[in-house]
Amino acid sequence: LYKQALSADRRNAAVLCNFAALTLDVRKDVREAEKLLRESLDADPAHVQSLYNLGNLLWDHRRDARGARTHLERAVEADPSDVPSLCNLAQVLALTLDDPSPALQLLSRALRIDPGNVAAMVELAGVEAQRGAQGAAFALLDRALAEDPRNAGALSLYATLLSKQGRAEEARQVLQSAAGANGAEAKVDYAVFLLDGDGPKPSREEMEKAKGALQAALDADPRNTRALARLGKILHVTNGDAAGAEALFRAC
Repeated sequence: LYKQALSADRRNAAVLCNFAALTLDVRKDVREAEKLLRESLDADPAHVQSLYNLGNLLWDHRRDARGARTHLERAVEADPSDVPSLCNLAQVLALTLDDPSPALQLLSRALRIDPGNVAAMVELAGVEAQRGAQGAAFALLDRALAEDPRNAGALSLYATLLSKQGRAEEARQVLQSAAGANGAEAKVDYAVFLLDGDGPKPSREEMEKAKGALQAALDADPRNTRALARLGKILHVTNGDAAGAEALFRAC
């Protein structure tokens, strides 16, 4: 249907943007999705969704901070009230700048526009934690989890903060809960915590739980590179299964 629409009007920014999203989500073709998004922006340089999607693609798949920042800034300029663009621009700035102030300002603005936005709360909690404001971070995460008790990002960050305070058992319980309620990434987070916890090395029970969590992650997302790499390492180092490990590493 998208191809038919584009054959009739190759300059339709919305159709190009939607086709790019489908290409990325279903075919996993980053190069073609980027090409379609750039065509969309040639047709309409202020198309907010295309700017947002291209910014995210450049950050998530290319780790191109400059390109991501440029397109997300253009999205915010085109629509100053677009909360997803504000949040993702803040995330890029928080991870690439030493000064947290720009990210804090963007996220505070996002929450003034949409006070119940969980993604903005979690991002702001991360920035507060980054600058050492643990109390503010916990308060924001409590708000986020009151809105969405199963939010994987909030639970993962909550566990990270608990672990940094030496509250390892509480952190483990939070991650275990998140792994049971959410998708592949939450399951990998739980496995990584079990494998890289405070002790010198994981117990046999922790190792088996980690393997189970990683396998569950791959059941949910067979291409999850974090799960493939971690499970491959377990097979190679712990089980001595070089062939199995190699197969997983190749799949990464």
